[in-house]
Amino acid sequence: MGVIGDWRAARERRRLADGFLRRLLVTPPEADVAWLSQLAGQRAIAERELQFAQRALGLMVAGRDALDDRTAADVAHALAPLVEAEARRDA
Repeated sequence: MGVIGDWRAARERRRLADGFLRRLLVTPPEADVAWLSQLAGQRAIAERELQFAQRALGLMVAGRDALDDRTAADVAHALAPLVEAEARRDA
């Protein structure tokens, strides 16, 4: 594969990772947030924990379904800026 082929393959992997990430970052279902907030005591904490769980499971699924190690790495690389921004905002 030449330079153009490598570039196209990387671009396609990035497109697929971004699409996977968009589905991964959906807001947790209201029923799940309500259930967990009864246990956690605070709605914001419950929603945040469900978001963390979705992301962690999404990374595991990306790794499991990958034909090579790059798929999960692509998803993690796309998710990293969001996690860093949240960490700075919600220290």
